[in-house]
Parts: sequence; structure tokens; C-alpha cells
Amino acid sequence: GEDENKERERQERRVAELMREQDAQKVAVEEERERKAEAERARREEEEQARLEKARREAQAGEQRIRERLEREREEKFRKEQEWREKEARRVSQVRELEEQERAEAEAARAKADAEQRRREEAARAEAQRRAEADAKRLEEEERA
Repeated sequence: GEDENKERERQERRVAELMREQDAQKVAVEEERERKAEAERARREEEEQARLEKARREAQAGEQRIRERLEREREEKFRKEQEWREKEARRVSQVRELEEQERAEAEAARAKADAEQRRREEAARAEAQRRAEADAKRLEEEERA
């Protein structure tokens, strides 16, 4: 019986050893599974962070493009208003020059007409005086005759 007892103890030790090895293997498999799950979680988190960062950069770039477009539109509007003001100032200046020119021409025409009127009046007076002198001379000659 002693040999049987030793054999049974040896088999029980062997079974216990095998169960320990099996438990250790299960633990190793579980630890590996957890490590893989953690790595996958970390990878997904990095992808999500990268996606968020990309979205943030795209949003910033979009905002920048909008700011630049608004700035260009503001500059364009300012430039057009400036051009309009300059054009309007030139137009007003031309109108003033034309009005001044018309006034000067009207003044010159009036001065010419006045001078012409004075010349006619002067000619008429000279003609009247010449006639009066001629009449007086004729009368004098008639009286002498």
C-alpha cells in the first residue's frame, strides 16, 4: 500500500502542478487580452484626438479664410468708396470750372456788347454833330447868299 500511496501523492502533485500551470496560462492569456484591449483603447483615443485636432485646425483655417475674405471685401468697398469720392470731387471740380468759364464768357460777351453799344452811341453822336455842323454851315452859306 505504501507504493500506492506514494504513486497517488505523486499523481496528485502532478495534477496540482498541471492545474497551477493551467491557471498561470489562463492568467497570462487574460493579461495579454487586457494589454491588447488597453492598447486598442489607447489607439482609438489617439485617433479621436487626431481627428479632433484636424477638425480644430480645419475650423481655424475656415475662420481665417472668412476673416481674410471679409478683410478683402472691406478693402474693396473702401477702395470703391475712395474712387467714387475722387470721381465725384473731379466731377464737382469740372462743373465749377465750366460754371466759371461760362461766367467769364458771359462777362466778356456783356463787356463786348457794352463796348459795341458805346461805340454806336458815340458814332451816332458824332454823326449828329457832323450833321448839325453841316446844317449850320449850309445855313450860314445860304444866309450869305
